Amino acid sequence: MNKETSIVKKESKYLFSFIDVMYGVILGIGFSNFEKISSAMGYILFFFTYIVVVSDWIIVHETDFEKPYSETKWRFATDTIILFVIYKLIYTSSSKEITYYWIWVSGLFILYSFWDILLFFEHGRKKAPTKVKVWIITDSIGVVIFVLFAILVLLGLIPYTLLTIFIPIIGYGIIMYFWYKKYSENIVVGG
Repeated sequence: MNKETSIVKKESKYLFSFIDVMYGVILGIGFSNFEKISSAMGYILFFFTYIVVVSDWIIVHETDFEKPYSETKWRFATDTIILFVIYKLIYTSSSKEITYYWIWVSGLFILYSFWDILLFFEHGRKKAPTKVKVWIITDSIGVVIFVLFAILVLLGLIPYTLLTIFIPIIGYGIIMYFWYKKYSENIVVGG
């Protein structure tokens, strides 16, 4: 390993530590919003958000151990933006702005898809692991599910009820079930 590669890996470790701490901070702040929830729908969306965030945190940990941030830092920048969106998502799930929740979820999955594509190209098209290709597909399906649901709700084409919010949640649950079923044995948390 040459000196330049060593410096990039060391810098990547510090950047990842920042991202790691920020996940913890955002999750901690999110718990303080729990008391502000005033409806069953708010509780469901809050817990759904935490499932999404913890799943993302696991993927970020796994990926950093395999592929540190590159010199360009695009993935780090995307991770940082994702954290801001996650914070807004947690806040929205526990506030009176609950109607905009699905817009934030859609934005989050658009960022996830972008992050997956960055990782794919960092690996190189021929060397990218199968799981990265699967992430691109599953997160893209998530984008379609959540954007479509957000549009239908905001246009008033489907009612925004406790029952209808389970449509995208179940859709996402099915996607994650198949992803975890296929790749859970490869997940390494904590290095």
